[in-house]
Amino acid sequence: MRQRAVARLNGSRINMQQRDAFLEVIYEKACRERDIILMSADFGAPMIDKFKETIPDQFIHCGISEQNMVNVAVGLALAGKRPYLYAMSPFFLRCFEQLKLAAFHHVPITVISVGAGLSYAGSGPTHYATEDIACYRTL
Repeated sequence: MRQRAVARLNGSRINMQQRDAFLEVIYEKACRERDIILMSADFGAPMIDKFKETIPDQFIHCGISEQNMVNVAVGLALAGKRPYLYAMSPFFLRCFEQLKLAAFHHVPITVISVGAGLSYAGSGPTHYATEDIACYRTL
């Protein structure tokens, strides 16, 4: 079941997927702050299309390579950018070592994920993220 959020867009309340609600907030912030970079491994979010079309120099689609996305984000952060990383939680678990080292060295990256726990159980065990919150709490 996809989570829905109620958001305000141009003063109107609208229902949208939670993913699109937080991406909308990041988009609005990125339009004002040029050092924000959205990095994504997602292929199907309408808000990502909005980033690509209107502020393409602040968007990097990394494909299905979350580990590499974290490494690139660390480099961008060390160069003065403010990367926001977005992917499904089960796939961020693959790069926990990179996230752990970034946190240990206080590298300012922001990681946002959807699909905690068994949210995507219908997609099978490759999409389970039963340990995600426990892992992230250690950081």
